[in-house]
Amino acid sequence: MNLEKDLLSIGTIVNTFGTKGFVKVVLNKEIEVINELSTIKLLFVKNISKSLQPLQIEKVEFKNEILLLKFVDLNEINHVIKFKGLQIYSLTSDRVFKYKPMMTSYKVIYNEEIGKILEAFNNGAHDVIKISLNSQKAFWVPLVDVYFKKIDHEKQVIVLKNLEELK
Repeated sequence: MNLEKDLLSIGTIVNTFGTKGFVKVVLNKEIEVINELSTIKLLFVKNISKSLQPLQIEKVEFKNEILLLKFVDLNEINHVIKFKGLQIYSLTSDRVFKYKPMMTSYKVIYNEEIGKILEAFNNGAHDVIKISLNSQKAFWVPLVDVYFKKIDHEKQVIVLKNLEELK
């Protein structure tokens, strides 16, 4: 059994937090939290010798885009300082985190023309992408039903429609 293929890199331990053994984790940009964080029981770090070290989770908090973790039996700062800078991994079977590719890696198709996504952001209501098609200046497209036919996450392709209104 190869455990590494069942793991998802979710972020980096960037620092300790307080003196009671908490660590701060910055999640990777393409990681999305899809289920209750309190269900996490086990995470892994790859230590300096590149071997996986399992860490049982005692407490999880999510504040200001930072994941705060407390590991079982690691109760002081000196026990967790060694994890600073290490990648942290979750079992994919736990279904707490999901890999969501960056929109800028997708292609767009409009009227048989293939283009690329230059930038992407979420305006609070929906995603918005800046696209460049071969023959035109780049422009912004909100990803709402009016402008896209389908999004194929597997092939990383977005098929667009009705763009004449935006040009």
